[in-house]
Amino acid sequence: MATENELIQGLLLTKKWNDNIVKQLKMITEGKQNFKVVNERGDLIDVPQDYNKGIRFGVTIALNMIKEFPVQMSNESENIESQCPECHLNYSQEELDTFGGVCEDCYEDKNQD
Repeated sequence: MATENELIQGLLLTKKWNDNIVKQLKMITEGKQNFKVVNERGDLIDVPQDYNKGIRFGVTIALNMIKEFPVQMSNESENIESQCPECHLNYSQEELDTFGGVCEDCYEDKNQD
């Protein structure tokens, strides 16, 4: 079973993917060039002019369906608590991220001369 941190990481990666796809779809809908495809011989050919408007319309529908990410997220990682893998005490995720995945005390213990 996934840990809370793994689930959050999964959501963040999915959000990043969504942002990237939305950006690409917007470029398509705002573009004015004719679409091109690769035929069975590997040649790049123009899509017939009549189809360009329909393709943009279809992409606009797709964009409207996925534009808004369905999960609201904030950057308040200090409110998320995770367990330090060294001492097994709960600390803010922000602290664990700051010290390479462990709490400040464990980090200092590992890096003492």
